[in-house]
Amino acid sequence: MRRAVSLVAIAALAIAGALALVSASFVTIHLLDPRYPSDARISSWVYEGLGWVEAAVLFGLAAIRVRTRPADAWIASSLGAIVIAITSINANQVPDGVRVAVAIAGALAPWPAIAYPPSLARSAFVAANLAFIAIAPLVAAAIELPFWLRTFQPIDPLRLPEWLANRPLEWPWLLVVAPVAFGAFQPPQECCTAAPLYTPLLIVVPAAIIGMVISVRRDGR
Repeated sequence: MRRAVSLVAIAALAIAGALALVSASFVTIHLLDPRYPSDARISSWVYEGLGWVEAAVLFGLAAIRVRTRPADAWIASSLGAIVIAITSINANQVPDGVRVAVAIAGALAPWPAIAYPPSLARSAFVAANLAFIAIAPLVAAAIELPFWLRTFQPIDPLRLPEWLANRPLEWPWLLVVAPVAFGAFQPPQECCTAAPLYTPLLIVVPAAIIGMVISVRRDGR
């Protein structure tokens, strides 16, 4: 059982990391287009591309640490999911299909890692969160969920597949992202919004610092 769970966790993290790198490549290709203003390339890449690369690194770090330091893997994979959640808000250069795929993979990747090593408490925690995602439409019919939790992504929900539009797949990662992206949980003025300029750095920079701390920790310490 332990081996099976660890293999699923590593595979999920690897897929999420690979898709994050694919998303980063779309952003990079767009910014390297000769028609794009050269003086804005670096700042634009920091705003739109850095989060994808950082998420990929965090998922890779989590995959490496799943078996040797599970607690590090829980933290790194959760940080990767949080970074994916904030980065996906401004993923204007990533095709919709890739964007949905990387958001799904990034949102779900931490759960197998959190379930390792198998225990009743961790299994119950993971099951409860996944169950909430699955029954969210029924919950929303009875109780009005916060606006930032009602949609899969907080930007342009009209472009999402219907089966995802009313499921908060990025819960609980959006709980961290929402105050940064929308201030003190203030609803957007329109259906579609974007995080204010450089606010993603309020998520990306702390996540990078924590990731670096995890990466320098030795397995025996």
